[in-house]
Amino acid sequence: MVNLILIVNGIYDLLCACSILFFSHIPVVGLLSKLHPSMFSDMEDINNPIIRRLLAYWLATYGTVRLAAGCHPSCDLIIVATLTYFLEGICFEYECIIGQSMVPRKAKLVSVLSGILGLVCLLDVTNWNYKIFLFLT
Repeated sequence: MVNLILIVNGIYDLLCACSILFFSHIPVVGLLSKLHPSMFSDMEDINNPIIRRLLAYWLATYGTVRLAAGCHPSCDLIIVATLTYFLEGICFEYECIIGQSMVPRKAKLVSVLSGILGLVCLLDVTNWNYKIFLFLT
């Protein structure tokens, strides 16, 4: 189940990144290019091409990690994917509270969902370690 979550979420992140970078002018795909930038509270940030590109690179980075962990599940890759979820949640919380650059309800939603997905992955890693422990004993 965790593998499927990682694969779907990784593909979603990569699609969003590609749509921000290359396809924002196409109406259907362009919708994905607006989701993440619309989390910023300032229109200047939303329309800033550097911020948009950096956001897309960030999405592509952790989307790739999540997709790799889902397609080639190993304890190590799932730990790294877990860390991407916790990092994402912390970063959005930080930007919402300290940076005050995010729409609070959108940032909270991403933070909570990232935390939940991180915990789900963490429980899967714990299950892997438990199976390894049982195998070795």
